Amino acid sequence: MTPAFSLPFKAGGASMSLEGYADFIGAHAECEAMVISQPQLRVDISGLWNKPGKVYLGVEWDYWHNKYGIKGLRDNVWLPLFVWKL
Repeated sequence: MTPAFSLPFKAGGASMSLEGYADFIGAHAECEAMVISQPQLRVDISGLWNKPGKVYLGVEWDYWHNKYGIKGLRDNVWLPLFVWKL
């Protein structure tokens, strides 16, 4: 199961969004059940030059519980985010 989300909002006059997905993968064969998620907090900086919806800066959280199906192996990393939509 993979729910995805996109929640646009404004904060202090800036257009922002919370976007991402979460994968829920059940146990199978020799693999433990896994959760993979990558939520992103984005700020639309292209609105500064009157072309909103083109360039975003933000952060992404990569989280993987039972990575590769290995019990107890986790990724938990914050990353800078740059998105350019053509």
